[in-house]
Amino acid sequence: MRWKAARAMLRMLGEVVVKLYSGGNLKQVADAQSLGDAAGAAQGFIPKVATIIAQSDELAMHLATQSTDLTSEEFDELDIATASEVIAQAFAVNFDIELKNSWASVIAAVKGLTLAKTKTS
Repeated sequence: MRWKAARAMLRMLGEVVVKLYSGGNLKQVADAQSLGDAAGAAQGFIPKVATIIAQSDELAMHLATQSTDLTSEEFDELDIATASEVIAQAFAVNFDIELKNSWASVIAAVKGLTLAKTKTS
């Protein structure tokens, strides 16, 4: 399956899951199985599946096309396994441990500024 077709399939799958859940079928199963907190979490998460897939698609396309010489049209034509590998490698290259540590330092510095106490007279 080409990546473009896989993206469409994932969007459709997300819509089906939302419809099944909204229609009560999956909700009834979750409630009947007494999943407790997991069922509660699913109630909040399932309706967002289609949106999450759409946003993930946008992120994956941006990451892949900005990390390679591929155009969006070329990326769409890759088979799903190759496209998935490109996405995985783009994440690995662009979000390595050194970068994560750098961002953690930036976040800590910003947090320190926002939490700094001011002297009052």
